[in-house]
Amino acid sequence: MDEIQSWWEVPAIAHFCYVFRAAFNLFYIEIGELEAAILNIQDPEMCTSLEQLVIRLLQGCYDENSNVSEM
Repeated sequence: MDEIQSWWEVPAIAHFCYVFRAAFNLFYIEIGELEAAILNIQDPEMCTSLEQLVIRLLQGCYDENSNVSEM
């Protein structure tokens, strides 16, 4: 756990999820929960949370009903 707490990427991911939670329909996730989910890939409950986070991020990128104007 000490090693992952030194990664700058984890707080950056948590901050991204916080800032864009409305746009991507994300649930609130704390940095500690994100660290635990990354480390506990074998734990079904944590794995589901991480999977749901990735799925919602991807759905937001590929949403056909988005309000992004075409170029």
